[in-house]
Amino acid sequence: MKDQISILRLITRLNIGGPARQALLLSSALSPRFNTTLACGLASIEEGELMVPGVTLRRVPLVRPVNPWLDLVALARTKDLIGQVRPDIVHTHMAKAGTIGRLASFTKSQRKSARPKTIHTFHGHVLDGYFSRLKNATFRNIEIELAKRTDVLIAVSLEIKDQLLEFKIGRPDQIEVVPLGLDLSKFSQLTPGIREDYLVDLLEIPLESYLVGVVGRLVPIKSVEHAIQAVREIDNSHLVIVGDGECRGDLEKLSNDLGLSSRVHFLGFRSDLDQVYSGLDCVLLTSRNEGTPVSLIEAQASGRPVIASDVGGVRSVVDDQHTGVLVEYGNISQISQVIGHLFDNPGIRQKLGANAQVSALNKFSSSVLIDHLETIYLNLVSNR
Repeated sequence: MKDQISILRLITRLNIGGPARQALLLSSALSPRFNTTLACGLASIEEGELMVPGVTLRRVPLVRPVNPWLDLVALARTKDLIGQVRPDIVHTHMAKAGTIGRLASFTKSQRKSARPKTIHTFHGHVLDGYFSRLKNATFRNIEIELAKRTDVLIAVSLEIKDQLLEFKIGRPDQIEVVPLGLDLSKFSQLTPGIREDYLVDLLEIPLESYLVGVVGRLVPIKSVEHAIQAVREIDNSHLVIVGDGECRGDLEKLSNDLGLSSRVHFLGFRSDLDQVYSGLDCVLLTSRNEGTPVSLIEAQASGRPVIASDVGGVRSVVDDQHTGVLVEYGNISQISQVIGHLFDNPGIRQKLGANAQVSALNKFSSSVLIDHLETIYLNLVSNR
């Protein structure tokens, strides 16, 4: 086996979210035995771009929408990059990078022995709920064909693995379940169930207010309008929305139309998330589909109880009635009832928050992720 293993990591973009955090962590924290090159496209201004000191990026013109010209250019650039780096492993993250990166790896050499090993991580998927039925079917068929020539598929939760197999993507023995791993140290310092005054002071609202938080991109799949509608029913409650995206204007208009402009607060992207979580009573996720939601992991590591749609991989993060409460997607009345119940029962909030903190720190630490991926990399190269 080689003394140092070369990895080309390809991700569509480093927009603020779980895939980018994992790609950056794996590019910076693997043992010296691994030499990683990280390549990506540009995130939009609205999405924001994550950066980590010391991680050098190679730019490839990867874009999320289907764009035949740019996609062909990205394929050619990725082939060139593979020729320059000569990686032992090409590890891709997100759908477009997964398609371009694996196609480039398959076609770079006609000799099978000269091709890099390929890994693709499904942090979630865009195969249900994002596009029309025809597009969903097309993208599923593409993933089915790509999987046939991919060495390892990684799902970030058992739920995602089950969904992939249901779509006939990959084989059971081909798919590894590797939970998301994050640096949660700054969140772990917070005391469960004890709300600090950071947001009350920042927003200049009454101390007795009940603060519900939503953290994430403001895009259609997140259904943040459900959070606004639910909070409307809870007197003395305020909704703090952290993040930005294409839906922000519509969400601000909805808040105004419902007479909630003084109770719904848009903070945009924040770098002080540990302080934001410290100022919340609970954290809400209303998505139509999810992989492994980072906001819920961080919220739980901060000792905050969470309320979340029971969709996608959310159950891999939230233990219903133990670390938070799962609700039916789109059931505004149920969401309001749960918010109100936690509002009226601080003891339950504290117990859920304490359980959540222990669970998140045990399941989603960066060390667990790194150990698991290093083992997969070593096994792949040794079996080359």
